[in-house]
Parts: sequence; structure tokens; C-alpha cells
Amino acid sequence: PTESTTTPPTNDVRLPGNLVPLLYDVRLRPDIYQPDPDDFSFTGSVTMEFNVNQTTDVITLHYRKLDIDDKKIEAACGSEKLTVCY
Repeated sequence: PTESTTTPPTNDVRLPGNLVPLLYDVRLRPDIYQPDPDDFSFTGSVTMEFNVNQTTDVITLHYRKLDIDDKKIEAACGSEKLTVCY
């Protein structure tokens, strides 16, 4: 069997070569007024923009030790937009 060129191996955590990042906009709002430092939390958002140089049906996003409340991905290509909620 041949492996798809658009699906990176599960142990490779980098973007595949057909996705070229153009912009990462990370906005964090720390809650610094918690009485116990172990209760530190923050809210935020991430906007990523990249060129897709080859058709793909897989884009893997990684997060670790984060609780994500609004699980929504919005993708746009020109005037075409797609929203995925999970």
C-alpha cells in the first residue's frame, strides 16, 4: 500500500511541506488576580494564515494541556468560507 502524500506520519508534529505558514496571531489574556498561583488561567485566541500549495484533506492542529471552550475552525479561500465545529 502507498502512503498519502498529504497525511503526515503521526509522530511528525510539523506542518506538512504543502502548508506554508504566513501569519500566526496569538492573543492571550492572563487572569493574574487569582489568590492561588496554582489556579493560573488565561483566555485567548489564535489566528493562523498559510498557503496551501497542494490539495489536502488533512490539517492537524496540536494543543497540549489546554481546555478549549469554543471548538471552532474557520477557513477561507477568497470569498469561500468554511466553518467546522467539533
